[in-house]
Amino acid sequence: MQALQFLRPDADIQEPQWNWYFVVCPSAALVAQLRREFKSEFWEKLGAPDIWRPDSVVQALPGSVDSLSEQLKKAAGKRVIIVATFQAVQQIYAAGEVDKLHEFIGTILFDEGHREPAPSWAKVIRSFAVPTVLFSATPFRGDLKVFDIDENHIEFLSFSDAVVGALIRGVKVEDDGLSNDPALFAKQIIEAHDKIYS
Repeated sequence: MQALQFLRPDADIQEPQWNWYFVVCPSAALVAQLRREFKSEFWEKLGAPDIWRPDSVVQALPGSVDSLSEQLKKAAGKRVIIVATFQAVQQIYAAGEVDKLHEFIGTILFDEGHREPAPSWAKVIRSFAVPTVLFSATPFRGDLKVFDIDENHIEFLSFSDAVVGALIRGVKVEDDGLSNDPALFAKQIIEAHDKIYS
């Protein structure tokens, strides 16, 4: 709860309302990482109580929506997080199968949320007609006109505030005049790494 409370210190953080969560992210590697994290240490990092932990974390893949739908029906009453890549969700939509997932999704968490207004993404994600949380560390136009956003639910966390709150590490940039020679460049990077982490 520490991280949640840091983001909204005035908020009364309570138990989550378990309408299943659909996490959409850009890469298969990130899907794998999120599945691992959601099954384990993610909740400890947040300081969230056990009630926030899902009973299962599943992946939505094109071509297996019927199987996933059956699996989700059997998980009624349990806490489930569904994870997929943007591309997988688009392929499921293009195959006319996304409606088989609509009944299971209560909230969408959209990583790289600055992509959501793109017509192809927006059509798919908005077809769920559920609350959607957009995450982005990418600067975008500040007027929010292309987003479908309720202005009462906008939160902003600056990089410096995230560092102060120990949510991320700070960044130190050094100009060390690195060599253009690939072999020497690699040697310099390894030496710099060893100096920092030894």
